[in-house]
Amino acid sequence: MRTKIVRCVAITAALAATAGSAWAGQRQTARPFIFFNPDGSGVALGSIGDARNSANPNELLACTTQASRGTETFISCTVIDAAGTFLQVWSGKPVLVEAINGAPSDAFLHFIFLPTGQLTDVIVTRGSQYAPKLP
Repeated sequence: MRTKIVRCVAITAALAATAGSAWAGQRQTARPFIFFNPDGSGVALGSIGDARNSANPNELLACTTQASRGTETFISCTVIDAAGTFLQVWSGKPVLVEAINGAPSDAFLHFIFLPTGQLTDVIVTRGSQYAPKLP
């Protein structure tokens, strides 16, 4: 009887150790992705950290804010996916500029854009599931 209990405890401990390591932090890879609708509008998304850490030299996810005296603040973001598809999106809407500028350096960004490249929506996600940028 004692042998059965010892085996049961050993098996339970082994299963618990395996299960614990399997759930030790969710991870998601979100390399740059671009999708165009037939009319030229679409979505682009990706994690800044995954773009930076990619072995593929094409991949890029970068945003630039421009401001000058007497004009609105303007943001443009460039997305290049693994195949080398290039997209530049932009906005002068303060709420979108603020959302993108508030994104941490390893955020997941999701852009929805018109055929002109003008942004209509931005989703910024921060979370431990996305890889930080490596040097």
